[in-house]
Amino acid sequence: GEGPEIPELDVEDADLPLGQQLYAANCAACHNAAGSGGALGQGSYAPAVTRATNLQVAQAARIGPGGMPEFGEGVLDDHELAAVVRYVDHLRNPPDPGGLPLGRIGPVTEGMVAWLVGMVLLLVAARWIGTRQ
Repeated sequence: GEGPEIPELDVEDADLPLGQQLYAANCAACHNAAGSGGALGQGSYAPAVTRATNLQVAQAARIGPGGMPEFGEGVLDDHELAAVVRYVDHLRNPPDPGGLPLGRIGPVTEGMVAWLVGMVLLLVAARWIGTRQ
């Protein structure tokens, strides 16, 4: 068929830090730093990259569907494209060191949930102490 060939990518051995840097420079402005997509304005919408397969991410980068620009070999070579695809794969299930993910919104969410749970427990304890005879 016509159009650019989709390369066979070795995502497992790709450079994750390089993928993060390239994603931040080329993709995050439209698809969000977390890959969740969002509205771009004037009726345009960038879809969540975390819902796409690795092959779909690579194809979209090479072909540039809709309003997305093409990231041909002159912009991202196969090594760099594999790094970006690996980083997007990493975004699908990032590690959660030291806590619950709670939607992966950030540490403020964990603190707020802990504060709310603590306040409810304090109120329950105060009510229980107040009703004892």
